[in-house]
Amino acid sequence: MSSIVFRARARRHAGLATGLVLAAGASLAGCRNPPPPPTPHEVTFNLSEGKIVLDGTVKAGFDKVVAHNVGNYPHEIVFVRAASAASLPTMPDGSVDEDKIPPTSNLGEIEDIAATESGTKTIYFRPGHYVAFCNVDEDGHVHFASGMYLDFDVA
Repeated sequence: MSSIVFRARARRHAGLATGLVLAAGASLAGCRNPPPPPTPHEVTFNLSEGKIVLDGTVKAGFDKVVAHNVGNYPHEIVFVRAASAASLPTMPDGSVDEDKIPPTSNLGEIEDIAATESGTKTIYFRPGHYVAFCNVDEDGHVHFASGMYLDFDVA
């Protein structure tokens, strides 16, 4: 009788082991490397003293943003989802208070772009309205307060 109990227990353990192997295989199947994302659309922003110029169209999805500093001073470009540049929270000096922008609205930035240099970053844009701005404060000269921003739409 003990051999019957042993065989039944062995079958139960074998079934459990088979179930674990199948479950592990199924979960590993979900761990395969996903296909690479599509090549992002490339769009260029030209930065110079007092202005940002969009060269092309920002498309919904992943965009490879290229920021060219065609000016004579260092710049940066910050991307936020907002109703307008005028709706952004500002500090007493006229710069944007980036700490008050909700994290879900702040898409990222390309910092410290020296004169004649460029920077890149891939950013995911959903359809809507956005503002790109330079928030550099150079010896009391605040670039945003001087009009260095651009309102644009993504369709």
